[in-house]
Amino acid sequence: MIFAKRFTLTALTVGAFSVGVAATWFALRGGHSPSAIAATVSAPSSLTTPASMPIEEKQARDIVSLSEASRSGRIQTAALQFTAVPQSGALPGKIVLDENRTARLSAPVTGRVLKLFKEPGDRVGVGDVLATIDTPELAGVQAEASKAQVELGLKSSAAQRMQELYAVGAVALKELQAAQAEAAEAQTELDRTRNRLRQLNSLGRSSSTFNLLSPISGSVIERAVTVGQQVRAEEALNLFVISDLKHLNMIVDAPEAQVAQFALGQTIQLSLDDKNSAARQDDRSDSLRLEAMISRIGPSVDPLTRRVQVRANVNNELGRLRPEMFVRAFSTDARQKMALELPVTSLAARGSESAVFIEREPGQYQRIPVEILAQHPERAWVEPLAGKAVAAGAKVVTQGALLLDSEIASR
Repeated sequence: MIFAKRFTLTALTVGAFSVGVAATWFALRGGHSPSAIAATVSAPSSLTTPASMPIEEKQARDIVSLSEASRSGRIQTAALQFTAVPQSGALPGKIVLDENRTARLSAPVTGRVLKLFKEPGDRVGVGDVLATIDTPELAGVQAEASKAQVELGLKSSAAQRMQELYAVGAVALKELQAAQAEAAEAQTELDRTRNRLRQLNSLGRSSSTFNLLSPISGSVIERAVTVGQQVRAEEALNLFVISDLKHLNMIVDAPEAQVAQFALGQTIQLSLDDKNSAARQDDRSDSLRLEAMISRIGPSVDPLTRRVQVRANVNNELGRLRPEMFVRAFSTDARQKMALELPVTSLAARGSESAVFIEREPGQYQRIPVEILAQHPERAWVEPLAGKAVAAGAKVVTQGALLLDSEIASR
């Protein structure tokens, strides 16, 4: 083999020498000068080997540019977010009302509904009138209050006279004490009737209609009454359900083996079920990341399902969630590894390799290979491969990654 290589090099040298001699002979016949001949023979080759290709040119192969018309409506981006990598797989959960911020109002009197002021979905404040009920019971309580007021005046005056007579020795102490006891009883009866009127929101009013007021601020969730309907105080019927929808709860039935992954005060990440398209109408797919904080862990295991109920508080200031929605929940630990969290639509796969596209400037996107650390039906946690860095605040393509990847693959 060594002999063959030497033979090849020798042949190339002889060939080059022969070409040089031939060029010199033809140049002399044509009248060219020796300097021109030397320039002709020594002219360097313009061929470039692949090994000399700069790194910038290799990186340029992973960059694609699109005009505004080409990317309009097809390419969407969002700011990158670093979050803790999930500890477990997604668990099914359900959004429910926060009972600590919910009021279920029944009829405190017996009567007929005259008018309704609020419908389901309406916002209400503390003290807003929900309905008006015509009730004879209210008139009876008002009469009792008036009677108790008169009785108290009479008994108080009698006790005052007995006090004066006792001071001059005209009556015995026993008689004075009896008069004072009767005045105290009258005061108690008056306080009772006034408290009843206060409960009926009718203290100081002489009307026979009862106003059902909202005790909290929130939204009307349910209304189970109509105009003209007869209601009774002894019925356990919720006429209105009011709740603050800015604060909701999430219930997760955690498997017995995974309960140890949950702790009070721990943050749980949520993703909405695909069926909840109504919550997506004003949101981009990359911004639908929600969090909840565990507030209660069930003390026992359900003997049939072998699961423990975990309840968490959800901040719903943006109004993306509604009661009875189904969600996917998974536990995280802030002490665990942090990674880029993005929707699965950001991933572009080529065989076993996955990549994302970072927006370098409007209309220009760079392909960055990544390693998938965890993935759920809608979200993925990735980190760039060695040698690739992503600047803080960069924007990642959340819709259209496959389109950009096909542009590069077609080159």
